[in-house]
Amino acid sequence: MEADDGALIRESLDDAAVFGTIFDRHYDTLYRFVARRVGPATAADLAAETFTRAFAGRGRYKADRTSARPWLFGIALNLPRHHYRAETRQLRAYARTGVDPLVDATSELEYRADAKAEGPRLAAALAAFAAGGA
Repeated sequence: MEADDGALIRESLDDAAVFGTIFDRHYDTLYRFVARRVGPATAADLAAETFTRAFAGRGRYKADRTSARPWLFGIALNLPRHHYRAETRQLRAYARTGVDPLVDATSELEYRADAKAEGPRLAAALAAFAAGGA
């Protein structure tokens, strides 16, 4: 008989590698759940972050619960909101400063000069759109 999630999480407190079974059992379902909310490009990162947070918080898991799925989905449900808030903050900072933290310092100077002229305006528009103020 296969161990339930609660037993595995309890066991993972002594042997961290056991948590890999929780990942194997639930990753695909969790990824699809997140992908429906944020799209596939961001979903892999947020699904991985879900398991990172679950692993870090496994000591607080109520081990009498036989399925970790509701717990994992609860963690995953909040991550897109945190992701979009952080993205909006970055775009607003870019709009204020004109400095894009994602542009590599060794990029083509001509391209950077053209982009710099329009960058803050575009970032302000994207920030307004992301905040729902299109």
